Amino acid sequence: MLSQEQLQTIQNLSRNQRDCDDNIKAYLTYSHLFERNIAVTLAHTYVIQGKPALNADAMAGVVRRYIDKNGIKLCAYIRIVEWTDEICTIATRRRDEMDFDIPEHTFTFSVKDAKDRGLLGQRAWKTMRRFMLHKRCLTLLLRAVYPDIIGQAYSPDELAENMIKDENERDAIVFASAEGTRPPKQLPAPKQQPTQQPAPKSTAPNPYPRQFESTKTTAAEILMNIDDTDDDVISALAQEVKVYLFDVQLNDQAKEHVKQACTKLKQKAFQCTIDEARKTANSTLGLDPLTYDKVREYIVFGDPTSWKLHDEIKSMR
Repeated sequence: MLSQEQLQTIQNLSRNQRDCDDNIKAYLTYSHLFERNIAVTLAHTYVIQGKPALNADAMAGVVRRYIDKNGIKLCAYIRIVEWTDEICTIATRRRDEMDFDIPEHTFTFSVKDAKDRGLLGQRAWKTMRRFMLHKRCLTLLLRAVYPDIIGQAYSPDELAENMIKDENERDAIVFASAEGTRPPKQLPAPKQQPTQQPAPKSTAPNPYPRQFESTKTTAAEILMNIDDTDDDVISALAQEVKVYLFDVQLNDQAKEHVKQACTKLKQKAFQCTIDEARKTANSTLGLDPLTYDKVREYIVFGDPTSWKLHDEIKSMR
């Protein structure tokens, strides 16, 4: 049972009642792995259709630092044996097996395995296959070798691949999970505009995660491939991002500007805040000068995970 203080803390860290219910479930399931620290637990967990999930890197961290009743770390090591664009093999050993001369445990996950599971058609597997091979191999190994520590925990991207049918929602969860951040919460679908007063095409928000016209990719995908992107594409993208961000230039260098912008834009709260501001600016109401300045200040200095300005702008309409 949660104490009143714990419940209040979880409520303070939640956006709404549904979010709070999910956070309570995640805390009750995994808090023992994080010394009952509420903020840390919620940062590494997510609930998908009622099932709590644990980020892959968090699983590995829990296993590495786990100390048994004798004060000994159970995991001797976790090492990458092979990691290419086609295959990933990871190995580990438990200290409580060394006295019995049990060899290290290895697990391999390949592109063929992903194909057999029907994963290769998903955007994450098309754009960051190498990362996905590593995450999938890691979680499968940890569940097989350390069930006494993490139980049968699944990562958010594993659950999303099988449980989320909406491509945009699934991509948002998978990309965030692969990057080690907390997957974003879905907002309710926007209300449909009356047919007699359709919104101008230029003001319609690009659904999260936003795809940029210059590259036909999202912010997370851009960051993954930016070092291999041609300079002319970077320049076009930098200009597109600048216009989208109310002409805010985050850095004089185009590539660095894109990096800083995409780091913010991969957060759902940030993109939705900008979309809401643009929608209001292009409406008959418009943005008043004070709010306009607040938006530009938020773009440069604001917390990209905060929904405060988004809700403030939305309440104006």
